[in-house]
Formats: sequence, C-alpha cells, structure tokens
Amino acid sequence: MPEQIVHEQSAHTQSAHTQSAHKQGQDAGPSSATVTIGRSMTLLLSPTRAAVPLGPAWAVLCGAIAAPRWQWQGSTLLALAVSALIAEVLWSSWRAHLRTDWRAILAAHPLPARRRPTISLPYTQPSSPLGRALGRLQQVWQWVREAPAEQSAALVAAIVLPPITLVLAALVGRQMFVLSLAAQALTLIEWRVHHHGQESHVFQAAIEILLPWLAGHAMLAPITPTSLLLACCFGFTYQGALSLEATTGSLSRAWSLLLFLAGQAIAAAALLFTPTSHALYLVAGMGLLLAPQALLLVYAGNSAEQPSYLRRAAPFVMVSMAFAAWVV
Repeated sequence: MPEQIVHEQSAHTQSAHTQSAHKQGQDAGPSSATVTIGRSMTLLLSPTRAAVPLGPAWAVLCGAIAAPRWQWQGSTLLALAVSALIAEVLWSSWRAHLRTDWRAILAAHPLPARRRPTISLPYTQPSSPLGRALGRLQQVWQWVREAPAEQSAALVAAIVLPPITLVLAALVGRQMFVLSLAAQALTLIEWRVHHHGQESHVFQAAIEILLPWLAGHAMLAPITPTSLLLACCFGFTYQGALSLEATTGSLSRAWSLLLFLAGQAIAAAALLFTPTSHALYLVAGMGLLLAPQALLLVYAGNSAEQPSYLRRAAPFVMVSMAFAAWVV
C-alpha cells in the first residue's frame, strides 16, 4: 500500500510537471510551427491575414505575363518562383521588421553595459574604432541572448534579411539584384519618413507592386514602356487600397477611392496605345472588370472603408492586372 501511494504521488507530480511544461510551451509561442535551420537560428512563417489579398507574388506573375517572350522552361519558372519568394517574403518581412517600435523595446529592455572586447590586440583597444565596434557588437549580441524571444528575433531578422535577400537575388540575375537594392533603398526611405511621424503608402505600393511587376517582366525580356506604365497604374491602385484600409475620415476615404479606381481606369486607357486593331474591345474588357467594383462601392455606402469592400473588390483587381498584362 505505501508503494502504491508513492507511485500515485510520483505520477501526479509528473503530470503536474508535464502540464506546466505544456503551458510554458504555449506561452513561449507556436513551437510546432518552427522550422529549425542549423543549430543557431529558427524560421517561423505565419499568414498576415491582410485585408488586401493581392500582393508582390501576383505582381511578379503579371509582370511575367506582360513580357513578350514567355518561356516554359524549368530554369525560367524556377527563377520566377524564387523572385516571387524574394518579393513576397523577404522584401515585405524586412520592411515589417524595420517598422518595429525599437524605441519602446529598448526603453523596456535597454542594452547591457559595454564590456571590454574579448579579442585583445593592439588595434582592438577600447579607444580604437575597431575596439568600439567590437564592444557595440558584444552589447547587441548579449541583448539578443537576454531579451525576450520576440524582440530578439525581430532584431536578428532586421540584420540578417538584407544580405540573404541580396545573395538570393544575385543568384536569380542582375535585374533582380538591382531591384532588390531599390526595394531596400525605398524601405529605408520609408523607415525614415515613418520615424519622423509621417505616413505614406506610396513606398509600400512601390515595394509590393511596382518593383515585383518589373522583376517578373525582367526575368523574360527587357522592360517595355507600356509594362512600366501598367505597373505604375496598378501601384496607384494598390496605394489607394492601402490608404482605404488605414483611413477613417470621409475626405481621406474619397481620395483613397479615387486612387483605387483611377489607377485601373488609366491602365485601361493605356491599352488604347497597344499595337492592335482591337484596342477598344480591350478597354471595354477592363471596363467590365471596373464596373463591379463601382457597384460594390455603391452597395457598401458609408461602410466602404471597411476591409470587406477590399476583399470583395480585390479579385476583380487581380483579374484586371492579369488581363492587362496578357493583352499588352
């Protein structure tokens, strides 16, 4: 009987420890969704659940459709897939990490005191430039190890993503490398603008629609003026959608709706200059895709700023992008 009591107490203790560990695992995050990379880093992918479903990957595909010489080759399709991955995941992820409120994070978890560099060489003394750089690097590394997992992961991602992006872009091709540099430059400009308390969706539209469209086109053929014009038009449409999702005032909402619809109307007008005798039919086709969006706007009324309107109108925009790219 005493042995049975001891066994029951031991089983109860193990069950309590198991429940406590399970609860700690839930508090730490979705560890089951984590993919291990090597022994020092992990990669966690999760959907953003954005109200605007169209994005960089679709723009890459439309840019490829707009290219005059479509090639059904394995290497070309692989390059397009990697380009879509770079534009959809890497460009957008680095932008999101840069927009983290680092001031609030560092205020809650300040950097540790600077230590003497572990490497003791004449040119690594504390007063030397290299010594100060090594001291700052040790500070950051110690902060990464001691800070909460979410904040340290954001800092590591903000540091590691740019070189990884450029390496993958260089493997795809020179055009993708140049466009990745442009995307990172625009991301830094947007970060500085946001840092000064201003907000503009034009940079996000350029990073997530304009540059991916050009990347998809450049994979197959040199970029044409008509394709560049279409990329700009749908970039304005995307800017209007982002503004419509973020604004609440009636005047700002009207301006956002104007951008959202006018971008597609200008794209339809650009099809008049395509070298074909059926240009008017192409414009009519774009008009048929634009009309349901206007009807949805009338039906939505004063609630047009809600994400539900964008979710209903986005499929028509996506078809409009693909149609304009196909007929150009």
